[in-house]
Amino acid sequence: MLQRAYREDTMSSDSRDLEEDPQSVAAPEGVSAPKKAVASSTVKIIAVAVIVGLFITVPLGYFILTQEDDDSAGTSVDLAGKGEEEETVDMEVLEGMDHVEAVSSYQNRFNNWKGLGTYGGVELRDLADIVGGMVEGDVMTVTASDGYAVNLSYEQVYAGADCLAVQGRIILAYEFNGSLMAEEDRPMIAVLAPDEAFSNDDFNATAPDGPEFEMLTSAGSLWVKTVATIEVSELPEHEVVLTIEGATTVDLTLNELQSLDHLTSNGSLIKSTGAVEGPFEMTGVPLKDLVDMVYSGDDYSVEVVATDDYVMTYSCSQVENGTFQHYDDDGTSLGFGDFTMVVAYAQDGLPLEDMVLRIAIIDDSGPITDGHFWAKYVREVRVLAPVQEYALSLNGTVVYEMDRPTFESIATCDYHALSWSFENETGTHTYTGVALWTLVSAVDGADGPDNEYLFNDLLAFAGYSVRVTAADGYNKTFTSLQVARNDSIIVANNLDGQPLPEGEWPLRIVGDWLPGNMKVGQVVNISLEELQPVPDWELTLVGTETVTVSSETLVSTYYSGLHGPWFNYTNYGGWHASYHNFTNETGDHTYAGIPLWVLVAAVDGEDLYHYEFNESLADDGYDVEITASDDFSATLSSATVEYNNSLVVAFMLDWEPLVDDEYPLKLTSEWLSGMQSVKSVVTVELTGLPL
Repeated sequence: MLQRAYREDTMSSDSRDLEEDPQSVAAPEGVSAPKKAVASSTVKIIAVAVIVGLFITVPLGYFILTQEDDDSAGTSVDLAGKGEEEETVDMEVLEGMDHVEAVSSYQNRFNNWKGLGTYGGVELRDLADIVGGMVEGDVMTVTASDGYAVNLSYEQVYAGADCLAVQGRIILAYEFNGSLMAEEDRPMIAVLAPDEAFSNDDFNATAPDGPEFEMLTSAGSLWVKTVATIEVSELPEHEVVLTIEGATTVDLTLNELQSLDHLTSNGSLIKSTGAVEGPFEMTGVPLKDLVDMVYSGDDYSVEVVATDDYVMTYSCSQVENGTFQHYDDDGTSLGFGDFTMVVAYAQDGLPLEDMVLRIAIIDDSGPITDGHFWAKYVREVRVLAPVQEYALSLNGTVVYEMDRPTFESIATCDYHALSWSFENETGTHTYTGVALWTLVSAVDGADGPDNEYLFNDLLAFAGYSVRVTAADGYNKTFTSLQVARNDSIIVANNLDGQPLPEGEWPLRIVGDWLPGNMKVGQVVNISLEELQPVPDWELTLVGTETVTVSSETLVSTYYSGLHGPWFNYTNYGGWHASYHNFTNETGDHTYAGIPLWVLVAAVDGEDLYHYEFNESLADDGYDVEITASDDFSATLSSATVEYNNSLVVAFMLDWEPLVDDEYPLKLTSEWLSGMQSVKSVVTVELTGLPL
């Protein structure tokens, strides 16, 4: 108690000293100054607390009053114009510009409302003007400190009356509800909608079109926080991806095409082998809607041209009604049905990437239609006069009725397309079509699993006749070796880019050095006659699937890629040919065949029909077992086989078919030991494949 009383007395004494007026006059001598009442302990404590509070709050208040200036000191935005104009604006500059303030809020992509409050700042148009402004076609890129960026159009930044009525002004805001905005948000883009609520409907009504603005997905996507840079640039010109020609011509960018009414549905395609690809979910614009943009007639045909000049012509019924033959999963025809043809730009929800556009035949029923109608890399759509249908009968080891679209798909293929030009009194003219040998290859029995028009060289060596017959019965014959891989005998379907004239339509034989009587017109039938037997052996390939390769297919693969004007065979093969040269006591010799890796590529899961080797599977590791007819075998690693042209599966020795114990095939190489060189090969199998 004594100690507490002492402290209180001391505090009171100090308080009196602080409260005394140093200029007060002293009391007269002999007169006592009035005695001050002594304060209670509670009052003393309160007084001391007030004094201490003053010591704390006065500096704190000063700190608070000055903190806003300190916080804003680091706020700045870099501006860049279309030229070399560059400026950095900080808070001092922003506060010196015309100030705009309004209540607003926005909807996010989930349609939830966010950000209601009063935003204050500077219009984006005023900031753009600092670095040269914007004109129609320019884009403003606003980038946040974390790299998030959006593009705004001229119409959004320099909003006209119609846009202002929906969107309102767009500002760079640095104030929220009358105070400096929080540092984690400042400065930010705010859209001051006239109704104080920038909805997703408002956004959709004012959002610009174009791939540059695809990042704008909702009203809230415009509200960029912690803006670091604002850049004005010219909007790049968009590439035209589709040209539609008819009574008028329309060029469409991909974005313009995607903005048209579109359809999403399913479809599959069936290849000439019977293999089905799909189903695919395709998205695109109905072809008939594109035709309506340039043509108003009732009867027409449509020519679709690809970037590689591949051409496919469709009838009016196909375009208008989607009438196509369709199939079941086994490739059995179900007759004709009505579906929808679209120029597709997306497959299974993803862009077509390098293909950009293709024709697809779709419906909710998911039809399976002929693959040649699914034209790829579409670049032009031309509306033409009605197309006249025809069929070409091909007779050989099989019978095949080739329709007009199939013929045209071959005749416009880069590899198969041929032309022949001539001059007469009216000028220079050009026939276009396909080599006779290519059509023969469709029915000569050499095609492998993908029916890729492999020419049967073995059958041609054995000898036969090719009879070409016109609609009126007139006909001429060629020998198999005259036709074999000869690009000078052409079956033409067009003259100067148009269907053949009456008297020649639908097809005509043309070419250099052909006498007039051999140039058969109105061709309707091509037949292989007097066929001779050929060696009959097979090679079985086993891997991700099992494939049987006939003697005709393997020999055709050896010569694949060889062709030319009045072609003559030599001993050497084409793209896939490989050789093993050696010398023994009898002299110099050559084994000829195809590389082992090419056969492996047919069953390694990468590309069954085009011999594309599966490098990743080989890197994982497996073995290749080569087995003879007597079950003798040798095994090589995938690393040894990969792209190794010295490992030859040969069918010839010194340009004659193998005989005796080597027949029909032999695995040979200068690098193989005797135990690894397999005679009478019948099977090549991939073993130990990774799961």
